Amino acid sequence: MIKKILIAPARFIEAFLDRVIAFAGGLVFMQLPSFMVQYTQRLGGHLEELGLIIKKYKLAAEESGKSLNEYISLHLNSGVKEFISSGKLMEENLERFDYLNQAYNSLHNSSGINKLLTFIKNIDITIAKETWKDFTASISLSYESIIYCLAGIVFFMTIYLLVKKLIIFSVKHIKRR
Repeated sequence: MIKKILIAPARFIEAFLDRVIAFAGGLVFMQLPSFMVQYTQRLGGHLEELGLIIKKYKLAAEESGKSLNEYISLHLNSGVKEFISSGKLMEENLERFDYLNQAYNSLHNSSGINKLLTFIKNIDITIAKETWKDFTASISLSYESIIYCLAGIVFFMTIYLLVKKLIIFSVKHIKRR
């Protein structure tokens, strides 16, 4: 009799908990498209700013009658510590521009699940942290968001069920002792 009295609230709590977990999973995963959009906008801003800086490098190179590569080499081979440092900085900015440009184009031109995989493959941690810091959650009713929502429900429920089975297994194992 007491066992039946205790089981009813436990079943209610479990049913409530699994719905909360499913809702949380859907809500969390539903944010991925929004985060990727905000990340892409920030990535584009970084790319545009680097493009402006590189444009200034090119103008300075043209004014001295050199190509950009010759201009950078001139700095790197000058023998003057400060010029070598600025040459390295220019090289790093060009490399970063190429990297960000490739990442932006890959992300911008992908869709569906491929967009998520491209995002993961090309993520720039610094930009992702900046995006997260200013991230504004949103709920979109696009097909993409709904698919992510369903994936979140499946993922969170799978984790929940695995943890639940592990707990049940552990309790049964302890009782056998």
